[in-house]
Amino acid sequence: MAQAVITMSDAEFVISNRSYGVDSARVLELAELSGCTAYDCEFVFLAEKLDVPLVTADKKVLAAYPDIARTMNAFVA
Repeated sequence: MAQAVITMSDAEFVISNRSYGVDSARVLELAELSGCTAYDCEFVFLAEKLDVPLVTADKKVLAAYPDIARTMNAFVA
């Protein structure tokens, strides 16, 4: 338990300044346009905003957002 608490504390420190807000209206627009869930579209939105690829195994996201979404294999190739 003690090691778990230390590890969790370390992880929280690493990610503490790395949270990003999302534009809910844009997320809902992406969801409506694609048929993907709003949850998935939050990641699509962040990838767009940060101008980075979205690495995913979600076939629906990959099909709906081929310019942003990448499979793991395509990402490491």
